Amino acid sequence: MPFLNRKKPFFSHIIKFSSCIFFLFLFASGSLYAQTEIWTWEDLYNVRNDLDGDYILMTDLTPDSPGFGTYIDGGYDWDTGSLIPGSGYGWLPIGTNSNPFTGTFDGNGKIIEDLYIFRETTDYLGLFGVISGLLEDPAVVKNLTLLKPWIYGANYMGAIVG
Repeated sequence: MPFLNRKKPFFSHIIKFSSCIFFLFLFASGSLYAQTEIWTWEDLYNVRNDLDGDYILMTDLTPDSPGFGTYIDGGYDWDTGSLIPGSGYGWLPIGTNSNPFTGTFDGNGKIIEDLYIFRETTDYLGLFGVISGLLEDPAVVKNLTLLKPWIYGANYMGAIVG
């Protein structure tokens, strides 16, 4: 009988094959890639530098969190192209019509508190200004709570997405 002369048991090939399939399943399902961790207001602000990235909020962001004075109390001045602490503009939304957020943002059950935006002539205001994606691969924002947001603008405003 030829199967008795094999040096390795037949089942070892099945185990190797199944391990390969399991590894490919994990890789394809996204379980093996790392999400970019958000710990501060600055980390959150920098999401705009990779709009198709995968992010996870690791802590509540409050007025006591590092960077609040720069990114919330201050704001981005579109005329000068810079952040101006104390300017009163507040948060600059992530994503625009021409460059929408297309990635994944997992709030991880955390809270963003006192998000403030005052841009009375600007459209698409919120934590994210514009998100977009294909039907089969949409942008995702999930597991997130905004506590006491204050947003004032022209049109298309929302706490999470404008």
